[in-house]
Amino acid sequence: MSVLVLLILVLGFILLFHLVHLYKTRNAPPGPPGLPIIGNLHQLNTSSWLLFASWRQKYGDIIHLSLGPQPVIILNTHKVAYELLDKRSAIYSDRPRLIVATETLTKNRLLGIARWGERWRKMRRAAHESLKKEVVGEMYGEIVWRDAVLLASGLRFESSTPAENGENSREEVTTTLAPPTWISHLERYTSSLFTAIAYDIPPIHSTTDPLIRSVCSLTSYITRATYPGAHLVEFFPILNYLPSSLPSPLSFLIKWKRDAEDAYTRYNGAFESIYARVEERVKRGIEDKKSFARTLVEEDEKYRLTRHEASWLAASMFVAGADTTANTLAWLIVILARFRRVQEKGTSNADISTDTPRLPRPSDLPHLPYCQAVIREALRWRPVDPLGLPHVSVENDVFGEWEIQKGTILLPNVWSMNRDVDVYGPDADEFKPERFLYRKRGQSEPWLREVREEGHVNFGFGRRICVGKHVANLSVLMSMVMILWGWKVRPQLLNPVNVDNPSTDEEEEEESSKKYVEPKLGKDDEVRDGVVV
Repeated sequence: MSVLVLLILVLGFILLFHLVHLYKTRNAPPGPPGLPIIGNLHQLNTSSWLLFASWRQKYGDIIHLSLGPQPVIILNTHKVAYELLDKRSAIYSDRPRLIVATETLTKNRLLGIARWGERWRKMRRAAHESLKKEVVGEMYGEIVWRDAVLLASGLRFESSTPAENGENSREEVTTTLAPPTWISHLERYTSSLFTAIAYDIPPIHSTTDPLIRSVCSLTSYITRATYPGAHLVEFFPILNYLPSSLPSPLSFLIKWKRDAEDAYTRYNGAFESIYARVEERVKRGIEDKKSFARTLVEEDEKYRLTRHEASWLAASMFVAGADTTANTLAWLIVILARFRRVQEKGTSNADISTDTPRLPRPSDLPHLPYCQAVIREALRWRPVDPLGLPHVSVENDVFGEWEIQKGTILLPNVWSMNRDVDVYGPDADEFKPERFLYRKRGQSEPWLREVREEGHVNFGFGRRICVGKHVANLSVLMSMVMILWGWKVRPQLLNPVNVDNPSTDEEEEEESSKKYVEPKLGKDDEVRDGVVV
């Protein structure tokens, strides 16, 4: 009898859940049917951006899903993303509640995933004003150039040090760098660059420097913590209220909390310590170099950030920038190896930047249109994050004939937007930098006016747009020009990366590049001697 009662209660709960779900989604956008309780969770996979793009043909530009009780809307075109996330950013600028990543591991202090509110607004204002395009070029151009020189030099010489007395003798390279080697050089470059910009830390010369491991460890931890389904507590928030100590059979239920709290204590101590050193030097008048942390200290009265907020905001610079920039550069090297014609034209463009045997400088970059086009096309064609970061509605809204409930997650399908044939033309799936060079009587192509300045949507939308995008653009362009100017990238003859495969699972692409890409860096046709640094 008790089993029958329990069965009736379970079926009743499922029926009630289903009826409530139907009521709440009665005017929601169309989408694939889901199952009771779990909704569409069973349909997701490691390449969900491709799945969502295929659903566009059946359900339209805006698609509704249910991930358990959580309503989710997929935005497949730039037009609908612009209408909602840009034009209505006042109500679509929150982030999802992440108990592990946001509330426990970072205490809502990491800018990219922090929840909407007064703290986030203060931190964003400080970052936005400190990282404007003109400010980045003036304050950090030389830092970017210095680390780009170290990157190009490191790719050539396994144990090299920067050129002394402003000179460097270049020889034709005949050795092949092992893939893990060039990937580690990219990680060294981005870690060195973004910690220098954040805190004025001296350049990192070794690919095995402990600071690199620390930066990569933190970014990896935060990234894993944001994965859907990574932690049971995200689906059952009541687990957050369990005591920190449970008997061994149940200890797995709170292991995430112990790990996240320990990590927060460790990283918070490091962030506050390094920020305090910058603060002390500024107040003593002995800090003569520019850094993001120095700006925050000097503008303390203007931004009114607490010590915790300022130290975590400075840390957000390298946490957000180092990993994504390294991944972008890795894809660029793969692309250059795959498309030899593009590499040759890029090299020619980089060569004409200088009339004398000297390294390209940041001041040369505006005069390199083809190199700029290669960067924009690479970011469009192979976005590091094909699904972008989620937004959350803070109130009910109506979009056309559809209702969007408060608390709905809106997920921009960056992959679909960047390959939209209605915007980029029928060749949207092709890698074609020339699409960014076409001009007619001073006007860009009509489609180019419809997308943002970058030519892609990788940096996000509305008030959640990446505040460090100008640093990212400058660092990627400067390093690529330096490599194109000095060296030649060659693929391994056998088993090259299938760069045309639309599945860009992060683990797969990293593993593939380690196995198959062996760039040889050097000049076949000339030897560069007496280079003036």
